[in-house]
Amino acid sequence: MLRERIQMDNFPANIDTKAAPAPQQSVRFIAGTVLMAASFLVYPAYPVILLWLPFSPSVKAGVSVAVWVVSWGTFSLGAYLAGPEGYAWFKGLWKRLIGKRSQNQPERKTFSDP
Repeated sequence: MLRERIQMDNFPANIDTKAAPAPQQSVRFIAGTVLMAASFLVYPAYPVILLWLPFSPSVKAGVSVAVWVVSWGTFSLGAYLAGPEGYAWFKGLWKRLIGKRSQNQPERKTFSDP
């Protein structure tokens, strides 16, 4: 009984025990998700590289491969920094964005085999 009384006296009276605030995300998590998102910004560069750069086709191919490697390296580093929960969060966000896009597009008709 005395132990319970001591514990109650040590418990602050002004604490809201209903809901705890959401934990702050770590800098690694934020940096990782930003890197994963930024890795997708390279895809609009492919038409610029292939259509408008005034270089030979072999140079354009080399630049395209280099940009592809940088993109995947950035995504991999971001996945490493964000950890499993960051990757799962980004994957859920991607599915929600793609899901919204597919809901706005008309349904494609497919031909079934007779």
